[in-house]
Amino acid sequence: MTDVKELAKQAHNAWDTKNEASMRALLHDDYHFKGPTQELKGSDACIDCMMNFPFEGRNENVQMISEGNKVVCISDWVVTSPFSQTIPMVMVMEFQEGKLKNENLFFDTAKFPAAMAA
Repeated sequence: MTDVKELAKQAHNAWDTKNEASMRALLHDDYHFKGPTQELKGSDACIDCMMNFPFEGRNENVQMISEGNKVVCISDWVVTSPFSQTIPMVMVMEFQEGKLKNENLFFDTAKFPAAMAA
């Protein structure tokens, strides 16, 4: 069985490169994402969000901590478009049967420009 940290890295890479096949292969049939600005249910919703994500950026200063089937990923999301900002983020990822089942994302929404928060 692949280490959950490695699965988390693969999921981040698939998202960053918009690799639909790789991302779909990592998602559990009962995938669920919850963040401060949106919630996604199901792998199709995740793929649609990934393919139509309106921001460009990269993760820096990534640290991953794992215990059992969970990975906590702490990073700075460096947004380059449509605005420039560094946003500290924490993602809690839960894996089941080697697949990404649940993600909970935490960040300060005040880091987004006021016009985008509405």
